Amino acid sequence: MADFLNLQGTTLNSFSIGLKTKKSTITVDGTSFILDKQLDLGTHKIINVVDPEDAQDAATANYVDTADALKADKVVSATDGDVAGLDSTGNLTDTGILAANVVTLAGSQTLTTKTIDADDNTISNLETDNFKSGVIVTTIDEDSDDTMIPTAKAVFDLTENIVILQGNWDADTNTPDITGTTVTGYAWVVSVPGDTDLGGITDWKLNDWAVKSATGWLKINNQDSAAVWGNITGDIDDQDDLQDEFDLKADKAVPTAAGNVATLDSTGNLVDSGIADDTVVTLAGSQTLTTKTIDADSNTISNLETDNFASGVIVTTITGSSTDSEIPTAAAVYAAIEASAPDGAVQTVKVVIAQANVSSTFKIPNGSTIQNVTLVVTTPYAAGGTIAAAVGAVAILATTDSDAQTAGQYDESAEKVATSEAVVAVTVGGAPGSGNATLYVDFVSSPLV
Repeated sequence: MADFLNLQGTTLNSFSIGLKTKKSTITVDGTSFILDKQLDLGTHKIINVVDPEDAQDAATANYVDTADALKADKVVSATDGDVAGLDSTGNLTDTGILAANVVTLAGSQTLTTKTIDADDNTISNLETDNFKSGVIVTTIDEDSDDTMIPTAKAVFDLTENIVILQGNWDADTNTPDITGTTVTGYAWVVSVPGDTDLGGITDWKLNDWAVKSATGWLKINNQDSAAVWGNITGDIDDQDDLQDEFDLKADKAVPTAAGNVATLDSTGNLVDSGIADDTVVTLAGSQTLTTKTIDADSNTISNLETDNFASGVIVTTITGSSTDSEIPTAAAVYAAIEASAPDGAVQTVKVVIAQANVSSTFKIPNGSTIQNVTLVVTTPYAAGGTIAAAVGAVAILATTDSDAQTAGQYDESAEKVATSEAVVAVTVGGAPGSGNATLYVDFVSSPLV
């Protein structure tokens, strides 16, 4: 029996198929299959199925996979109210930004700690109350500064009170004729007394001021005019205030020489200090100090050289008469050491070898002859611990591996000459443990180089 019934190319009106299981019956009516019981296909497939159209249509695996690929993965652990972001694959991420904190084009929101560039943005509908307190001012006076912006009324009020002097006026003949003046603030100085009527004022004396105001005419009496003496002001009819102003000024100093620095006396007046300004130390420029004490604890002294010291402090030789007030040069120290170890003298270098796995070095003069090498093991080293000594590639200690593991003294005599590499290297190898030893090198020195 075939595994499936092929109805392709066959026209059926209606028939019934009794399944082996006797559990289901398929009734074909036109083109519709109606199942009144469960249909069990076993391990067989339903093939050649088209993509679904209605909500209750069966879906193919390809249809489901394609639809799933178009969906973004949800955020596994998200904070309620955060804005969603996209990763590089198009799936959703939690940005950590609350939607309530996002600025939108619509609605009213308050921005804080933001910088808005007026070159790249259009700032409109500004009003005076949008400015910081103290920026917009409604009055202009001597305390006004460049951080303030006056209102239009403040400017008007100020200009309204400005007196603009037009020149002299003959109050006897009304020359020039100023009776028809309408500009507020225009003023004339009376050069000839008279009785010309300006708004009911007829008593004009010499040096009175005739000022046009917004409501008529004003007269400023000549005794009200302030006398100006340089930068000192005071009323002409009261000399006391002028003297008070003078008292606030410092007396000039009587110089003993041009270019001297001025100082203040106990009354606040200037006096000549007698100190030339070119002898005063300044922060800038190059100057020579003499007889000054500079505290190295509170000042930084740099770039010292040997010629910066006083005569006799830096010495180039070291003798038995050298003192603690002298500082030798490097060459003087070298020469003194060389002189203390003349040719032919036997010298010994002692090196304490630590128990760590390290290398240490020391120098002997070039061309010196090594006479004897002695290794004294104080504390035996652990198995495998080794001690070696060499000058360059030339070994000067031929102890066996077991020497380091036994306390005692090991001597080796050898006439070995140190080459230009007059560096003795001592190496502890292996697993030294807690061992400890001392190396003695006897050599006959040659001149230091």
